[in-house]
Amino acid sequence: MSIFLIIIVQVPSFENKHGLWPCMVAPTKIIAGLGLSLDIDILEAPGATGDYQTLLTSKATVIAKALSAPLAPSPNVFVPGEDEHKPGRPDGYDFGFLHIKVLTFSVRVLSLSFCHFHINCTIKTMLPFVAE
Repeated sequence: MSIFLIIIVQVPSFENKHGLWPCMVAPTKIIAGLGLSLDIDILEAPGATGDYQTLLTSKATVIAKALSAPLAPSPNVFVPGEDEHKPGRPDGYDFGFLHIKVLTFSVRVLSLSFCHFHINCTIKTMLPFVAE
């Protein structure tokens, strides 16, 4: 069991302030902590590490699935202090925040085809649900 300290600042929740159910993909603890302070669900993205080897396609796919629920199952959500993740909102989310560090891109060789691939993966994941 991993032990870590999470400090959550008490502010109005994102949902209360904006009327939208939020989620985010943020594998680094500091960004996830900011999200938890706003009562934003932190989605589990397999392979999202928070470093330059992170799987960007996993992050994009998880956000796309969260926003397209209930037509597709919502991804699992990180629960602070627990080893197990809980299921995401069955009705899906209205707002998704995807955190990607600039370092992730600067270490890799970035080309237009690379960007196009990631955008294409997200569109292909969401398209069947939008069309219905």
